[in-house]
Amino acid sequence: MDTATTQAQSPVMSWLVIIIMFAALYLLFIRPQNKREKEQKKMRSELKPGDKIITIGGICGTVARVKEDSDRVVIMVGSDRVKMEILKNAIANVDTGEEVAAGGKTVKAEDKETAEATKPNKKNIKKLGSNNKVEAKEEAPAEKAE
Repeated sequence: MDTATTQAQSPVMSWLVIIIMFAALYLLFIRPQNKREKEQKKMRSELKPGDKIITIGGICGTVARVKEDSDRVVIMVGSDRVKMEILKNAIANVDTGEEVAAGGKTVKAEDKETAEATKPNKKNIKKLGSNNKVEAKEEAPAEKAE
């Protein structure tokens, strides 16, 4: 009798495992991809003249005109303000006044000044360099005394 109940449960368990695997695939891969696609579609539909963009090819420019009747955008590139017509699907990123920090967190434009203030600049580097030289000079006599 034990073998009969084991055989009856076996097909149910195998189907349950397959269903769980499909649910995991959906939650881990399909759902996040759909979310990213919706965000990109929204970003591309909200383009307006003056937005700074980066294309998937790495071209940086400013939107000059959005053609509503088609899926194309005219951008200005470089100091010569050369105009290029590109597809909306070629736009990878729109600069909205936020920057992505190294940790993946977004920094708002208001916090940008704080981030700029904490970046090492030439004055900070010179100070650090002079401190290192002073420490090196202090250590040198100590070594000679020993």
